[in-house]
Amino acid sequence: MFVTKCDEIVHYIDGKLYIDEVNCEELIKKYDGPMLIYSENRIVDNIVALKKAFLNRYPNCGFFFAYKACYFPKILNIIKENGFGAEVSSSYEFAMAKKNKIGNSIMWNSPGKSEQELNYLINNKIYWNVDSLEETILINELAKKNNTCINIGMRINPDVKIKSSYIERGGKLGIDVESGQALEFCEQLQNLSNVRLIGLHSHLSVENTNPSNHVLSAKALKDFAKTLQQKFDIKLEYLSLGGGFAARNHIEEAGYSIDDFAIEICPLLYELDYRPKLILEPGRYVVDDAAICIGKILCKKKCWDNSWWITDMGTNLLPSFYGRDYNIVPVIKNNRDKICVNIGDRTSSFSGVIKEKILIQDQDANDYIAALNCGSYTFSCAQNYFYPISYHFYIVSNDKLQVLYKYKSEEQYIKELYEQSYDN
Repeated sequence: MFVTKCDEIVHYIDGKLYIDEVNCEELIKKYDGPMLIYSENRIVDNIVALKKAFLNRYPNCGFFFAYKACYFPKILNIIKENGFGAEVSSSYEFAMAKKNKIGNSIMWNSPGKSEQELNYLINNKIYWNVDSLEETILINELAKKNNTCINIGMRINPDVKIKSSYIERGGKLGIDVESGQALEFCEQLQNLSNVRLIGLHSHLSVENTNPSNHVLSAKALKDFAKTLQQKFDIKLEYLSLGGGFAARNHIEEAGYSIDDFAIEICPLLYELDYRPKLILEPGRYVVDDAAICIGKILCKKKCWDNSWWITDMGTNLLPSFYGRDYNIVPVIKNNRDKICVNIGDRTSSFSGVIKEKILIQDQDANDYIAALNCGSYTFSCAQNYFYPISYHFYIVSNDKLQVLYKYKSEEQYIKELYEQSYDN
């Protein structure tokens, strides 16, 4: 078994790869082209583990799924039915949340918002966080025109020493705490009569597999909340620990569990003399290890002393950003020795590398391999670079395969492209 604490979901029987009770060998016989397959069981199990860890230690918690991680409607509905709201950063995601009948359980985070998006927010009573004084002044003016007062949260860029492009000082997210800008922002708010501060938010890198960075971020939120209470007599309604968590199996492979995060984070909120809602915004933890991508080895080649397998799985669906690390395994095991090989896609681009220097049982051209941890930031971030996304997308639900997204052939993509191009 190769997935820590998850081997009942993705496993081998008689040398053949299964996801839940579905035999992947049977799938490749039936469907042509690469496929992305989710396990509903694993998604629900991840949700249960997360909610249990935090609610048992701090009952006033809210959970908002990061829509940018994965937005297949069936999966969003499963997550909603398990008590999650939506964390969004665009009008597109906001519209999906409304379509999914989330209600007002929506958290909007983005460092910049168009005037149209700000009007969405003013007309919908949801959680949303501002990133600058300039944005807040504009919101105040729009609220004044609408004769209303708007509740806002503010995203802070706290004084914590975390190696992350998201939370480093001077980054694009949040208002700096250490320089006094965040406190000055709150002083300026006292002069804006049509906005009211009700929450704090911070965002940190999601790749952390131990609690240390999350604890630093949570402590920064708690400390600034104390400052607001002391200086302005503000008791906040929520503290939002943004950025989510790493994939569950990666956390567990590192020797931790989501309980370890809750054990260290939750006591910090009890240091306040009131109990704001703790909002968590997981994406990757919920869906990442719940999906695999299956593809064919198109050819094997050697360049200098590097061996390569070129596959029809593309980096258009399996991007290399966000600290991606796809473990690659054979769909059917054999008795061959393991070799060191690189996995690449068929694009003529140096960036088309799925995984470098892995040890895997030797396979032949036209054999199938699977990439693990493909549930987040894959379909939602896919690009049509070089060739279209002619994939099959499924979810295993009650041990049966259900379609997540209707398959389109290359001919269908080309036809739609030309029809849309010449409509005008």
